[in-house]
Amino acid sequence: MCGICCTLRLHGRRGLQDLVVCNEGVVERAALYQSVRRRGPDAFASLQLEIAPGVHVEAASAVLCLRGVGGGGAIVAEGCSGKNQGIPQPAMAARDCFCSHAPSCLSFLEWNGEVFGGALYLSPGVSDTTVVLDRLHQLEHGFTAELCDGTNGADGVCGAAALATAQASFAEACVHFFETDIEGPYAFVYYAHSLQLFLFGRDPLGRRSLLLHVASTFPEKGEGDENGASETHSVEVTISSVAEGHFDASCMVVKSAGRGNKRRRCECRGQSDVSDENNHSDDDRAESFVAFPSSSCSCWQEIPNTGLFAISVAAPQQNSLVSHHPWTVDHGIHPLLRFQSWLQPSSATGKIENER
Repeated sequence: MCGICCTLRLHGRRGLQDLVVCNEGVVERAALYQSVRRRGPDAFASLQLEIAPGVHVEAASAVLCLRGVGGGGAIVAEGCSGKNQGIPQPAMAARDCFCSHAPSCLSFLEWNGEVFGGALYLSPGVSDTTVVLDRLHQLEHGFTAELCDGTNGADGVCGAAALATAQASFAEACVHFFETDIEGPYAFVYYAHSLQLFLFGRDPLGRRSLLLHVASTFPEKGEGDENGASETHSVEVTISSVAEGHFDASCMVVKSAGRGNKRRRCECRGQSDVSDENNHSDDDRAESFVAFPSSSCSCWQEIPNTGLFAISVAAPQQNSLVSHHPWTVDHGIHPLLRFQSWLQPSSATGKIENER
């Protein structure tokens, strides 16, 4: 089992009405990385990127090598050396150019999963991280090519509407890919650089952990307009296999318990608190991160296993930050569970018979 975490710091974003936002501070990065390291003893690597104006990304992965041999990688990882070297993560895609508005390729994948079956072919000795990355990058390439066809005018800028359409189409194609081509437990974060889109999620059975933390940081005095006011602020989004505390020490409660001190997890109310949070249906939970059922609004939220989620880092056109792309196959007949629909009791004998 690997550990992954990815933090996006988005500057100049307006108030987010579709998310529970923690007001207690941003996640303590050093502690988070230490927790991630524990989930992958064979390798650890991190990266920092400025992927767009006002968008800073920090990603880190710890790898537990279970299969495959490593190829060349742009990231130098600790561990996984020798003949059984694993693929270092975050795993960078091939450095090619799809479109004039993205002259370099910064796409990368963080993968915590195992491919047991499905239409995705894995030859012996090949890392599933590499195969999944290549396939996602191919899908990205296809939609980027469509996006740029006929749009490379004098300025070479793809329109915002066309970009949004390409992002949605890519996410839906990825839903189909994960449903039809991959059988096995997984959680992942993929950044499609040419589409300016982060895609993340976990398998339909939720067998790998993936958590979300959203924090808001307001501008310092003097950063607003000439009247001292500002309508925008920075938002820090953290997607991680594990949860950690905040930089704000007041959020952590330390109390004596026997021989030592016990640190209690911080629970805080966000901007989108609701009074009937205990009465949400499963359908509501799939629609928004606001609707997670719990007795109190924890600042770390479990990402639902209802589909894939996406964050666009392009210039914001609306208040909604996270978009949801649900699975197209009902869980009862999902390929991972399809054998249950094949085996039905016979009305004559009462025994289970195969209806394939």
